[in-house]
Amino acid sequence: MTKRVLTLCAAILAGWLAGCGKSEPRLDAQWRFSGADGLRSQKAAPALQRIMSDPNVTELASRLSTNVAKFALEWVEGAKTINDPTKSTEALIRPLVSDLLAHESAGEIWRHTDGTPEILLAVRISTERASVWSDAFPKWVKPYYSGPVGATVSAEKGWLFASSRSGSEKSLTFRNRILGSSALPQRLLEFKSTPGAWLGLDLTATASNGAVRWSGTLSHPKAVGLVLKDWNYPTHLIREPLVAFTAARGVTPFILEAIGTGAFTRGEELGQMYLWSQGDNPFSTYGVVHADKPAHLIAKAHSVIEPRYSTNTLDGRLTGLVIYDQSKQILALSSAPIATPTLSGPTNREPGFVGLSLVSLRRSTNLPPDELFAQMKKPDVVYYDWEITSENIPHWSAGLQVKDISTGLRPSMTEGPGQRLLRKITDTDNTVTLLRQTVPGVLEFQRKAPTGLTAFEWVVLTRWIDPPIAPERKPKSAVGLPNLKP
Repeated sequence: MTKRVLTLCAAILAGWLAGCGKSEPRLDAQWRFSGADGLRSQKAAPALQRIMSDPNVTELASRLSTNVAKFALEWVEGAKTINDPTKSTEALIRPLVSDLLAHESAGEIWRHTDGTPEILLAVRISTERASVWSDAFPKWVKPYYSGPVGATVSAEKGWLFASSRSGSEKSLTFRNRILGSSALPQRLLEFKSTPGAWLGLDLTATASNGAVRWSGTLSHPKAVGLVLKDWNYPTHLIREPLVAFTAARGVTPFILEAIGTGAFTRGEELGQMYLWSQGDNPFSTYGVVHADKPAHLIAKAHSVIEPRYSTNTLDGRLTGLVIYDQSKQILALSSAPIATPTLSGPTNREPGFVGLSLVSLRRSTNLPPDELFAQMKKPDVVYYDWEITSENIPHWSAGLQVKDISTGLRPSMTEGPGQRLLRKITDTDNTVTLLRQTVPGVLEFQRKAPTGLTAFEWVVLTRWIDPPIAPERKPKSAVGLPNLKP
């Protein structure tokens, strides 16, 4: 009897120890989306409803599906690409992505300890589309799992479910969660992701009182040590007529790295950042970044830019004149018509700021209203952005076209579907975005916007769908004089 008890206890202990050594899968991403169908039916957000009903959206939809398919594969597979010898994986999942974008859908991606993903999807589609999923989904996920059951596609209560590991605990929990809940009509999107290579996101978008309202959090380990110094914005430069204003502190290095300036801003001591646009000219966008060593930063930018340009049409170089005055801390590039991108620092070479301009700053005595800066009086605000989106879209379009021309690309066609869609965004209500540091490493996100997106996001999204292309020959442009510092 004693021997049996000891054997049983040993077996229980062994099983318990084996369970302790087993790591649970990690949730990569989770979402529930109303789909394009749901966005078009949102009477509580008429500006969004109007844009989603525009014919240009239909024209862009197939291109969007292609790009989202590529992004999804990058997310799921990471650095490892699994190729189908008979048909590319991207082409295989493109019809599935189209359904997920067009109709109400939900999904979860779990990452197992061996790095393989577990993919769970649900979408409200017609029975005619079920055969497409039954054929494509198992082929797509087969390399991820070779268990006894494998992938399955099934329908229940108006939903089509696709699971890469049929019968798993995660699969059953996911199905029960979807069948046991109903999305609110005004709920547009719920999205969560785990911080890692990507930001940790926990966001919800709803349609309410004539606008799209976002709420949630952003998190990342690098955001733990944010230093929030008192705001020190350039009051002597910011003047009406304003159509946009952005202020950031504590996160400037991350923003500049994300927009592609890491080659010369990485490693520099940067403080607060301000960006504003005046309404009289689409190139009238200006920026100021607090920098501990402005001269050093501008010199680094010069070392990166100068070898790339020539006025003599040299092989391997772009056409443009780089103008650099080390003593006055001015760096300018004349490679695009009308605008001359210019970096400038304080002439006394003391710690201070680096300014950015495309055209000369318009001088005015008209001060912005006090309400513009009111949010920045709160001690925990990290990022504040205000704009009239429809009036700020031309500024971002023009600025990024200058970047295209300066880097040897040809901007997307002015009559392309992306540009046509941007011109349809005419709502003049304010868009306000706010990030607040609630706890170390976590930022609270809030936004109210007529269409849900800012001008920058609309322009970047349409460029992602309808991108600029490399021209057949080098772009030619007039060489002019640089802006002097504002």
